[in-house]
Amino acid sequence: MSAPRLPATTRSRTSELSANDGEVRDPVFPSGKGCRALPLPPVRQLPGKLRVRAYALSATGRRLTNEDAFVCVVDPPSPEWVQGLLIVADGIGGRQNGQIASSVAVRAAREAVLGAEGFFSPERARDALLEAFRRADHEVYEVSRTDPLLDGMGTTLTVALLAQRRLFVASLGDSRAYLHRGRRLVQLTDDDWMRTSAEALPPGGDGVPDQDLTVVTRAVGWGDDELAPRTIQIEVGAEDLILVCTDGLWDGLSERQIEEALHRHGKHPDVCVRRVVQMAAARPDADNVTAIVARLEQA
Repeated sequence: MSAPRLPATTRSRTSELSANDGEVRDPVFPSGKGCRALPLPPVRQLPGKLRVRAYALSATGRRLTNEDAFVCVVDPPSPEWVQGLLIVADGIGGRQNGQIASSVAVRAAREAVLGAEGFFSPERARDALLEAFRRADHEVYEVSRTDPLLDGMGTTLTVALLAQRRLFVASLGDSRAYLHRGRRLVQLTDDDWMRTSAEALPPGGDGVPDQDLTVVTRAVGWGDDELAPRTIQIEVGAEDLILVCTDGLWDGLSERQIEEALHRHGKHPDVCVRRVVQMAAARPDADNVTAIVARLEQA
């Protein structure tokens, strides 16, 4: 079977991250449920500024429709302290419902973060992420109430924000964020899912039959009054790679395959993101696959 058709181009932007004199601990502000200390390799910090290059790519895989959505913005006009914004979402609810949920969520999250006001502080960055999730959850839920056919739709959401040599991440669901430093791949997010048999689920949808399925247990758009995305902050440095992706990537490839691709092609994030998406999308049972790869470089 031939590999699925991929978009002809990737999206990219470049920017610079200013050096910061403050000390950063890893993580600085864990919050929400299930946070854990991360065994990160030492960060490589050199004088001067960091440049950011980021590329995104999405593929339908073997599914009928693509329920993933993403945002990849570097060096937006405002707020000035936001240097990079990487967002992925994987819709839940089947076909049109999933597409609507993920699209609404990433748009709402983007508007919330880029609409943040004031000067930079770690607390302001964290508040921007939490506002992104509150707004996304509200807007997806409100859209779902407009049509009985949309009832119950939701989406995973992972938002990564680069500012002042720091990476801020918040997530709900099973879309992930990774840090690649040296030859180590570190998962920065925790998954909200459980495994169940295919027989336990109602019929319908466009999924590929599987005896062992993953079911998301927490998501954006389900009207949860205690919405609590996991948030984390880490210090980043030159040659770090940030990968944000939906489950079609990490469920389709082993961590070793992902690490090897990032290590081999990491100096060229456009090549890197195309490589990992192509590999995952070429599987016979491939899900929708979306990935963003950002590289930090000494300016």
